Amino acid sequence: MKGLSLPQKKLFIKQLLQIAILCVLCFTIFDIILQHKLLLVLRALILAGFLVALKELERDIERARRIALVTYTAIQAAYTYFYANTPEIGVWMVIYGFVLAIMASARTTILGTCTMFLIYLYAYTKQNMHLGITKVAYGVIQVGAATFIIVVIGFYYHRNVEGFVSKLKKIAERDHLTGLYSRRILKELFESQIREFNLKNIPFSAILLDLDDFKKVNDTLGHVEGDRVLKKVGQIIRENVRKEDFPIRYGGDEFIVFLPGTDLKGAKKVAMKLSELILSETCVSVSAGVKEYNRESSLEEFLAHLDRACYRAKSEKGKVVEA
Repeated sequence: MKGLSLPQKKLFIKQLLQIAILCVLCFTIFDIILQHKLLLVLRALILAGFLVALKELERDIERARRIALVTYTAIQAAYTYFYANTPEIGVWMVIYGFVLAIMASARTTILGTCTMFLIYLYAYTKQNMHLGITKVAYGVIQVGAATFIIVVIGFYYHRNVEGFVSKLKKIAERDHLTGLYSRRILKELFESQIREFNLKNIPFSAILLDLDDFKKVNDTLGHVEGDRVLKKVGQIIRENVRKEDFPIRYGGDEFIVFLPGTDLKGAKKVAMKLSELILSETCVSVSAGVKEYNRESSLEEFLAHLDRACYRAKSEKGKVVEA
């Protein structure tokens, strides 16, 4: 799941939870008909956990994922212990391992499936020892083989497939010329900052930097020199912001820096510092607009305020203007 964007993760987990809830409801109907009281209790608990996770999904995706996995693991452990002797236990062990392989890390997948197998080993041996060692060994080998296969699948999935997707995502997120983030991350970044603001009231601001008369650099000195200037500007921005900040190449000669946990006053100081450094090292002046988030309804609205501030700054060139 590391290779997926935040909206993709949210949609994937939401669909998975909805399918799981539907399956639990179907099995609950059969349990009612067959009067399986213990299974009904387990189904009710897992259903409650999944519903809580689904509700939490809109607020905190990682918390929702943890709730779903912890609930599923606890109920699967209880089911494995009490129903180790049933023929379908192997199938449920495989399903559990498969869900872990998709939803969790390789380490968690291996640890979870091995722990579940140990619970099964203890319960199955305890319930069937009177039948002889051959019967016990046969059942343990069957489920053990299934557990081993799932561990291998989980390890392969995280080592190869997810790693490959993650690499592609990193390439897509970066601007090849400057090494800064590309504008593709803007929507996801803005939404994540809004969540932090709503949950913890943490402010965030952004700076829009626009190189003044950059077209003249390309026209008089050529595009090779223009690219050199852009690379240098990208380097200056990258080296003079914090690790938690997000420097982005927004357009041809425009750059945005998202500043988590920074108010308008702090953002203005950063903008002035960057403007001075860029001018001194490239001889190109920079106009900047600065904006603190103020409950704008969308990224577009936020950027519109930022763009208007930058436009006002460009009228005098080299200025920093608050939105």
